Amino acid sequence: NRLTEEQKNFFSTELQDKKADVRKIRRKKSLKIALVIGAIALYGGTVLLMKVNEKKQVTATQQSAETEITILNKIIDNDSENIEEDMQKLNYPKKKQVDIYIKLGDYKKAYELDKKADKKIIQSLYKQGEIEKIESLDLPGSDYLADFKKILSYENSTDIEYLVQTSTDPTIVEALIDQAVKEKDIPTVKNIRQVSITQKKLAIDPKRQISMIDLLIENNSEELENMYKDNSLNDDLKKKQTNDLLEENNTLLSEKIELTNEEKD
Repeated sequence: NRLTEEQKNFFSTELQDKKADVRKIRRKKSLKIALVIGAIALYGGTVLLMKVNEKKQVTATQQSAETEITILNKIIDNDSENIEEDMQKLNYPKKKQVDIYIKLGDYKKAYELDKKADKKIIQSLYKQGEIEKIESLDLPGSDYLADFKKILSYENSTDIEYLVQTSTDPTIVEALIDQAVKEKDIPTVKNIRQVSITQKKLAIDPKRQISMIDLLIENNSEELENMYKDNSLNDDLKKKQTNDLLEENNTLLSEKIELTNEEKD
């Protein structure tokens, strides 16, 4: 009986161990299956999400492209109506919006966006030769426009002198040169050459510098002619002034040749 009892206990324990092993194996298999299913589900979800996002990106890109084309067409047609909404859709930076409004000729809107845009507006118009547009321009609070209008009117010599002495803006100086040459204002031309070009070393294009030189040479030639007609001057004085004027013209001609070569290069 004892032997039988011991055998029963032995085989009962062994059976329980085997059952426990079987349960462990099943749990491992179930875990592996669950992990595989989870991985498949995660992969499928990721792929689906990527496709959804990709579709959204494609749609957004198409919409952006269509809006961009709309803006370009409006620029070509000089149509500034409703363009603000289109630019905001594409999150255009302020600088780019200002440039577009200037291209469209909507200077008021460009200036409202950026008060510093007055220089860009006026410089753009001046380069295009749109003098009348500058004269009729209304940009409240713009000192740059006020200075430019003083130059174009060329009525107050004190204002002109002040701008020559103080301005370091090349476009302002170019406008001063153009008006001074047009008005044959010899003192101002000489002042610009001395202050703006020699002292301040502003980068003024050779063509404008040549126009000033031509005016000075022309003025010296007229002085020579008038001097010989003036009977109140004695011969020695005439000779001295003649030499001075001829020497100045030779210097001016040499400078003109250098500038002409520079312009060609």
